[in-house]
Amino acid sequence: MRRAAGIAASALALAALSGPLFFGLGRTDLDGDESIYAGVVERMVAGGPWLTPTEENGPFLEKPPLRFWLVAAPMKLGILEPTEAGHRLVDATMSAGALVYVFLIARRLGGTASGLGAAFLVITQSHMLFVHGLRSGTMEPLLVLAYCGAVHHFRRWADGAGWRHVVVVAAWCAAAVLAKTVGAVPLFVILLAGPAFVPSWRARAVADVRPWGKAAALFVAVTVPWFVLQFVQHGPAVWHSMFVEHVATRVTAFVDPAHVQPWWFYPAFVAGTLTMTWPYVVAGAVALAWRARTRPAAVLVALWFVVPIVLFSLAASKLAHYVYPALPALAVIGGQAFGAAVDLVGDMRRVAPVCRRARMALAMLVTGALTLALVVALRGRVDVALGPLNVRTASPARPALAAAAGVLVLFGRRRAAVGVLGVALAASEVNREYGRALEHAAVRRQPLGAFVACLSAHSGGDQRRIRVSIGRPLWRDERYYFGRIGWRESKELDPGHLTRRVRDPERDTPVVLDDEHYRALLPSMVEWPPEIRAST
Repeated sequence: MRRAAGIAASALALAALSGPLFFGLGRTDLDGDESIYAGVVERMVAGGPWLTPTEENGPFLEKPPLRFWLVAAPMKLGILEPTEAGHRLVDATMSAGALVYVFLIARRLGGTASGLGAAFLVITQSHMLFVHGLRSGTMEPLLVLAYCGAVHHFRRWADGAGWRHVVVVAAWCAAAVLAKTVGAVPLFVILLAGPAFVPSWRARAVADVRPWGKAAALFVAVTVPWFVLQFVQHGPAVWHSMFVEHVATRVTAFVDPAHVQPWWFYPAFVAGTLTMTWPYVVAGAVALAWRARTRPAAVLVALWFVVPIVLFSLAASKLAHYVYPALPALAVIGGQAFGAAVDLVGDMRRVAPVCRRARMALAMLVTGALTLALVVALRGRVDVALGPLNVRTASPARPALAAAAGVLVLFGRRRAAVGVLGVALAASEVNREYGRALEHAAVRRQPLGAFVACLSAHSGGDQRRIRVSIGRPLWRDERYYFGRIGWRESKELDPGHLTRRVRDPERDTPVVLDDEHYRALLPSMVEWPPEIRAST
């Protein structure tokens, strides 16, 4: 009964922590790669090929299609709509699955408190959540889920849970390859390095060589056919697009000069993600190092974090989202601080009884804390200077919890007192960081979506009437949003033709111009009637 209650409580906590993954998914425009992938998915749903997804200019060979299939299938069935939220919901769900795996991995190492603490630390990494990350319609959510799933089931196999976990490891490795082939390379290094560092795992791998052989055959059967099919259909173009242009070029040089970064880019990025939570990660690293003496899984977690950072640091081109699969390991490490704190409280023993003077002092502190809680509850925020001590609080809960801890100490319940203070501190941290994540998710940023909606409303529903003349190639997200309503691009401005279209009283004709073309049009606008000038 207690176990069922614990599982239910953990599930509720994880569901609550998953809130920032789902809240406000439709409040921002599809940006960058998201718009490319959304276009690929919508072409599949509209009747395009599924084995070789297509983009605007032909076959899309840059990435394997697994993530496209996972989004296009429910969209084809009418379960999802082709909206911003619809294109991201599957990815957010996969990220929630990764959160569950993070909880399970950390709990196995340090208990339930470690698992919940690790899940909390995932949510605090705002860059991984909001920038080409766990809430975005990209390949990263599936890749992060594949890493988390493979690490968890590999650890379960290493703990002697059976050969079934070997099959699941192979399945997650296949998912990683079919999501982002090169991004899966560090995962194989992690899984191969684990037995190299842990002799007991090496012996188990030798004993389970047949299950691993079958799992390898399953991996090949799942992953290789798609690549063979593309090579048969498109020949060397597959190799050039997927590996030469987007891998070899990025490793040795760059596709975009802005992507070239120094070798310490990723360590600096990781340090930047720990601005608010570094004490937990430092304390968790100490706890993990201590547990590594008896729990080899600690070695696997360390490899999970270090290997992707090192391998991707060797490349010339660096983007932050390349190392997102390593950041859940950082959360698992930090989560050990929560479990270690619970263990420390559980190991506390009564020492000398509290002396009379200490009891009197504690009684005075309890009285003061209760008085402060009552004042805050009745009057609101308190900000008082008592000599060198500044008393500031806007919530009666804090002094009330301090008073409760003091009462517990007076009655000899020291472990309970420390537990109350620890839970209060953790709840305060979770509330603060969780609130920041929700606040970020609630921000609405839809300049292109709103602009295209306005164009559509003024086009009378006739898509042929929308004309785009900006004198430069459109960005990827611009092409996607203009493509939603139909558009005709004109790189050369014909002022006479444009004037006739705008002055036509029978047609409401939206025209999109950049600043240069708009200024070129200004001289002819002087001759337009006032009502026409007012509409431009």
